[in-house]
Amino acid sequence: MERVRILDRVRLGSDAFRIGEDRLAGAWISSRAGAAILVELAARLRAKPPDHQVSLAVVSGQYGDNPGLHRALRRDQPERVIVLRPGGPSQPTIQAVEGWDSALRTDLLSSPAGANFDKGGVARFSFGPFGPRSPWPDAQHSVAVTLGVENAGTPIEVISWSNLGQVAALLSHVVGDAARSDWASFLARPISGPADAGSYQSHPDLRRLDALVRAHGVSGSEEPAKQVIRELLPKWASSRLITDEKGNLIVILGQAGPPDAVFIAHLDEIGFRVTSVSTEGRAQVESVGGLSEDLFVGQPLQSSRSPYLAIMPRSGSVQAIDGRLQVGDTLTPRKRLSELLNHRISARSLDDRIGCLVLLEALRALDANPQGRPVWFVFSVEEETGLHGAAHLAQRTRSKRVYPIDSFVTSDSPLEPKRIAYAPLGAGAVLRAVDDSGSTPRQAVDRVVQLARDNDIPLQVGVTAGGNDGSKFTAFGAVNIPLAFPLRYSHTAAETADLRDVRALIRLVQVLLEQELAGLD
Repeated sequence: MERVRILDRVRLGSDAFRIGEDRLAGAWISSRAGAAILVELAARLRAKPPDHQVSLAVVSGQYGDNPGLHRALRRDQPERVIVLRPGGPSQPTIQAVEGWDSALRTDLLSSPAGANFDKGGVARFSFGPFGPRSPWPDAQHSVAVTLGVENAGTPIEVISWSNLGQVAALLSHVVGDAARSDWASFLARPISGPADAGSYQSHPDLRRLDALVRAHGVSGSEEPAKQVIRELLPKWASSRLITDEKGNLIVILGQAGPPDAVFIAHLDEIGFRVTSVSTEGRAQVESVGGLSEDLFVGQPLQSSRSPYLAIMPRSGSVQAIDGRLQVGDTLTPRKRLSELLNHRISARSLDDRIGCLVLLEALRALDANPQGRPVWFVFSVEEETGLHGAAHLAQRTRSKRVYPIDSFVTSDSPLEPKRIAYAPLGAGAVLRAVDDSGSTPRQAVDRVVQLARDNDIPLQVGVTAGGNDGSKFTAFGAVNIPLAFPLRYSHTAAETADLRDVRALIRLVQVLLEQELAGLD
């Protein structure tokens, strides 16, 4: 993977995606949509050349003084100019350029092809401080056309095939090609959906984490995430899997009976819940699990019933694209695992899908029929909304020790003070000795630290905020030993972790599991 260098261009990592039957959304997609119309029109003109010269130009630099447009105008000196502009209002418009009154705009608006266009205002183009006063060969016969864009200028611009069809039909009318009447259906030919799971050539084991990350599982609606857990379990572990009354998934290891030790990771995530839906398809949402709504404005949202069901144009408000939102639906911002430099990974819901991966990988390393003292591996529900799954389980067990596997919210980021919660990414797993929900006895801390040292496992000991599932077991006599991976930017769209820490945590859990099965006193 190459490093980013000074002056490299970067863009938002967002793919276009369909929403509903008629619309497509993506980051600043109106620019690419205009280019797509020209590409399809070029194919028509190649098949049936016009009897006059037509120039189609996909120009560069539209956000930097329009050098590409200026060069095309100066080179070709066209008699008529139509510029497809990104952004604009939600209805396609035909605008005069600069401060001129455009005869071409009047002609187009009065034509059958322009009947559904609005008369836009004035389109002003910047050509730099030393650019021409007026670059247009004939401003009276120059116009700008907008495509009809919702949420213009944002990462969730929305365009409709019907609007694009109108624009394509207008251009077709101008060049004299009226052979295609249904441009909208033609432009909406099937396209690929959301990007497939990455190949992860450098880290093939990340495919399992990617599957966990993508699974929907807002607290209280975790079934899709549970299904992924079931699919990723080793076959022998599936026969030992039970689901309790609360919905926790439990893999029973060793002998039957109440567990001596519980290893627990939560499979739910933060998200939104729909509280009301209007007849216009607008919905109000509330945060589930402490998610900051402002961090997800301008992003697509998905539910367990549809890959892309809505977008959030402003805080607390959701635009239901296909009209199927219902009160009680849970939504989560789109998720996908990304590999960064230096062993780093980023995704939404690394908290706590990495914890789930740790348990799965520890199970994969076990023999098919592990013998020993009773130990339970638990994938808990409703942690983000109050540790409810863990509380239910704690009341029904009397385990001696509990090992919650979760994130350690670290201050290891460029702008945070390091006075508390400092656990550098890449320096190893973390034992959460103290957090808001309690502290671990010094004897237990020393035991795990010595065990890590004896097995050459990098381990940090830290103090952080937040709580953990294990705290619910302490009231019933269990010693709580929270194990974690350092996590930057918790509960945001860019949670970031280090694979070296994850692998250290997997190894630590494997060693502790061996001890527990052997009968740790």
